Amino acid sequence: TDFECNGSIVSHSCDLLVGADGVNSIVRKYVSCNIDSKSYGHMTAYRFMIPSPSPELLKQTEQTWNMSISSSIHSPAYHVSSENSGLNVVVLEYDGGAPSQPRSANIDELEDVAKRSKLDFIINMLKTEKIEDLMCYSTYHVDAEPWHQPLAVIIGDAAHAYGPLTAKMANLAVNDAYTLGEILNHRSKTEIKSQDELLHEWEAVQRPKFEVTKLRTLRHLQLYSPTWRGFSIFLWRVFPGIMSNYFGSIFAYDYSIYSKNELRNPTEKPIVLSCHGIVGMTDADPLTAFLRQWVLLTIIFVSSIMF
Repeated sequence: TDFECNGSIVSHSCDLLVGADGVNSIVRKYVSCNIDSKSYGHMTAYRFMIPSPSPELLKQTEQTWNMSISSSIHSPAYHVSSENSGLNVVVLEYDGGAPSQPRSANIDELEDVAKRSKLDFIINMLKTEKIEDLMCYSTYHVDAEPWHQPLAVIIGDAAHAYGPLTAKMANLAVNDAYTLGEILNHRSKTEIKSQDELLHEWEAVQRPKFEVTKLRTLRHLQLYSPTWRGFSIFLWRVFPGIMSNYFGSIFAYDYSIYSKNELRNPTEKPIVLSCHGIVGMTDADPLTAFLRQWVLLTIIFVSSIMF
């Protein structure tokens, strides 16, 4: 590969180029020849750190994952240190502003967002806690196909991004890298396969994980979209318990860790590809699972009355 650096042509050679260069990936332009789509995700994210949470805040957040919810916004808060010395807080607002590059934000701007959506937990936090590293980000959807060529592969947000869902895409990026390393290291030593075949195998393992996350993120965004927001607010007010269960079910999954037996023998019983590589659920679509559950409960209830 040749590129210009300080007026000089610099050459590098490698067996495989791995593009982990984010939503604005340059590598993707050369890899994803069929589909290369990037669009605004309609979510504005404000992220900040609380380096030394107060005792009162620790009581609310220690050893737990917190979510504050409003009609057009939600805010997850979670510790990133085992010593409780760092609380990460993200405030997400649907259609909070025009898309922009990552930028620094100020307290007044964040407080206005929190007040507009009546997030008392965040409002109180801004009044009582010291915050650092306040940044504002626009979220983007990235859909690409394929994720590999014989001598290049893209991983993480360079290959797939679909809005914020409790850092699932960040988790998937790490899972991408680990799985890629395992396949290249293990299968290249034990099987006679070309690098292109191994990369094809890697994409077959990872793509269903993205498709599940994409669908579940869509269900999440629908709760805040202008089309469904009024109906969503009504349901939260009338059926808070039911909505809380549904909201929680959207996030209730994780990605499996790749093993050498990840790909099944074609002669074995077929698996549900949409859930392949996912743990913690049996249905890719949380809305389908939720409706099925309530239809079943309704049938049982009606049957008990009639018979």
